[in-house]
Amino acid sequence: MKRITTSYSDSEDRIRLTALTDQDTPLILWLTRRLMDRLIPQLCAWLEPPKSTGPNATRNTPDADLQQTLNRLTQQRLRTTSEPVPPVTSTPETRSHLVHSIDITKHPNWIRLTFKDQTGHPFGVLVLEPVPLRQWLNIFYDQYRAAQWSTAAWPEWMTGQGIEVGVIAGQEVVWH
Repeated sequence: MKRITTSYSDSEDRIRLTALTDQDTPLILWLTRRLMDRLIPQLCAWLEPPKSTGPNATRNTPDADLQQTLNRLTQQRLRTTSEPVPPVTSTPETRSHLVHSIDITKHPNWIRLTFKDQTGHPFGVLVLEPVPLRQWLNIFYDQYRAAQWSTAAWPEWMTGQGIEVGVIAGQEVVWH
């Protein structure tokens, strides 16, 4: 898939991905909340630095609060700088699939999602680099909120929980 439009369907209570395939044909994928709640932590974890283990872990591990702040600021920056693109449209004849599972392949520079049906047959592949993935996560988060779904599956750097906002010298300041 080379481009997707993500939306929430109130009548289906699902996330709808309308994708444009490499053959320039539209494809509709339906994602349930249950599947999304499993997918979101995997996508977010890929964006976080690997956790060091062993005797030198404290010297090699970035400060967790600093990493949360960096991730939060990166997400916020992308939210304000992302350019809108025309939505992918579908027709009544567009093939539609309920996604039953997603295979995730992680590489240091990209993540690949292989969408599968109930028999395990793949019907769509999406490869994302960090910036497009972060943009997509912002869209997913907005859809979660529109659907009034619990955001418990999301990390703090996406939800903004645990942030206290104050004002010093007329400027808004964020405490963690």
